[in-house]
Amino acid sequence: KQLSRVNEIIAISDYVKKEIIKIYNIKPEKITVINRGIDTNFFDSTNYNENLYRNFLKEKKIDTNKKIILFPGRLTNWKGQLEFLKIIEYFQNDPIIIYFAGDNKNSSYFKRLKNEIKIKNIDEKCMFLGNLSKEELKIMYLLSDLVISAPLKPEGFGRIISEALAMKKIVLAYNFGGAQDQLNNLDDLLKIKPYDEVEMINKIKIVLNLEKNHKKDMLDKFRDHVINNFSKERMLNSYLNFYQGL
Repeated sequence: KQLSRVNEIIAISDYVKKEIIKIYNIKPEKITVINRGIDTNFFDSTNYNENLYRNFLKEKKIDTNKKIILFPGRLTNWKGQLEFLKIIEYFQNDPIIIYFAGDNKNSSYFKRLKNEIKIKNIDEKCMFLGNLSKEELKIMYLLSDLVISAPLKPEGFGRIISEALAMKKIVLAYNFGGAQDQLNNLDDLLKIKPYDEVEMINKIKIVLNLEKNHKKDMLDKFRDHVINNFSKERMLNSYLNFYQGL
């Protein structure tokens, strides 16, 4: 009721705008979409601290002899780590390792996750990095062959998608919520029907076996897509223009 009284609303994605209209029955013209923006100068695969890179590899014992899949996100029920274990189980005999990056303050969920990993006998496939600094997360993007976004419910934006794409990494993401907005006009390879385990498995196989030159062309386009649509500069300019226009 209070929301309907305001003159203007800013939504962080088209998805959020649609949800506001649906839930609060607000006129679309009251809502301006200004997408979240990421720092494309920071999230750049050519810009990183080599000493930090080497120390991080050593400290976290990162196995670079295997294909690395990164699953960023705090360890909590709706982020989807538990459900992703079924996917990992499928790749039990492949030279693949999954790194979960995100805080594990939810001790009951963390315990449940580790217990399920033990039951499935995939201990050697699953590594937990805990909460990473921005610099450390950038290094993990750099090291990864693939990044996963598979939450159980749609997110308003989900910035790991744009961060990874800006780092010229392939992301496989459930194609709903704010993720769908970010993946719009990009290769269908990146888009996974939510909760479709078979499609996720098949596309992981494709990504990990992509030919190098084809992959490079694709990744260059991904970074350009983020710079043009989801950069911090674009977001700030949109806010300035919005306020100046009031």
